[in-house]
Amino acid sequence: CGYCAKTRAFLKQNNIDYVEYDIEKSAEGKAQYQSLNGRGVPLVIVKGKLIRGYNPSLMQSLLDS
Repeated sequence: CGYCAKTRAFLKQNNIDYVEYDIEKSAEGKAQYQSLNGRGVPLVIVKGKLIRGYNPSLMQSLLDS
C-alpha cells in the first residue's frame, strides 16, 4: 500500500528500527491487527500509542517526547 511505503520510508530516513507484519501473509500479523481492532493500514505503535494510518508528524512528536 502507498501509505505503508511512505511509513517505511519515514522510518528508514529517521534510522528507526521497526518490525513489520504483512497482515495478508502473516497469521501473527493478522492476529495482532485484529487484536488492535484494525481499521485501515498501516497501524504503527510508537511508545505504546497506536497510530492509525500514515501520520509522520504524530510519529515524530511521539518519538521526540
